Amino acid sequence: KTPALLRDSILVGAVALGIASFSSATGPVTSICFFVFEVVCGLYFPGIGIVKSQYVAEEVRATVYNIFRIPLNLIVVIVLANLGSIP
Repeated sequence: KTPALLRDSILVGAVALGIASFSSATGPVTSICFFVFEVVCGLYFPGIGIVKSQYVAEEVRATVYNIFRIPLNLIVVIVLANLGSIP
């Protein structure tokens, strides 16, 4: 049930952001589209937390999440270390 809700909410968010970005909509329409997108973002994080809790056992959850953070942290360090060489 939760994955289907996440899928549908992401689709709604993509449509709302697409309307706000690519149409010649007026101010109120664009604002409403961004509000819809923000609601979708608000639904996403608790929903993905529920989905992850269903697939990753609680005993190993912190370890698994920290292992997945290592490559991200390495990428951040490499990019920040090379900021001076980027034109």
